[in-house]
Amino acid sequence: MADNKESIIQDLPVKSEEISKEQLQARDFKKNPLTQDQFDALFPPLEWPEDSRIQELSEEQLYDCLPLFDAARMFLLSNQQIENFDFGHPNFQNHPHKSDLIDKGLFKYQIPLGHPDSFLIERGFDKRILTNYRNRMQLIRESQINHIIPYVSITMIEYITLPQFKMLDFKKLKKDQLDELFLKNFRGPISQNV
Repeated sequence: MADNKESIIQDLPVKSEEISKEQLQARDFKKNPLTQDQFDALFPPLEWPEDSRIQELSEEQLYDCLPLFDAARMFLLSNQQIENFDFGHPNFQNHPHKSDLIDKGLFKYQIPLGHPDSFLIERGFDKRILTNYRNRMQLIRESQINHIIPYVSITMIEYITLPQFKMLDFKKLKKDQLDELFLKNFRGPISQNV
């Protein structure tokens, strides 16, 4: 049975819905890595993360597949996967497009602080985005913040929490990030507590 499960995925590309959750989770991606075409077929880019099979991957499978990720796939991680993510993992650190994975993937929606939802919806922001994706920065563990801070845009840096701020290695910040944190009219939790 295991061989059949392996062969189904081995014969990709096929439609991802033809692979069951059990078959997907039986796959050892380290022993039998996917090609980029197989990965793309199994995990197509989608508009909403909760519709993606990427969320069915175990932590080990996720890291094994990480070299095949692009920004669109990074966006599809679940909140729990983001909370548990080790950004110091070699497969993230050695990824040639780390900046895109963070800036255009994980933080795809960069929503300005200080405006009510009604104001943002009038300007084209989907209510679903405002509900589910505006506070993704808060999912990053404090111990992980320095792994991603070089790739965080000045828009998203406003969302850093006070515990994350206290862990920051300021040598890793660019000048425009420092300016955003200290010189502008910061409206987030840091200015209220520093």
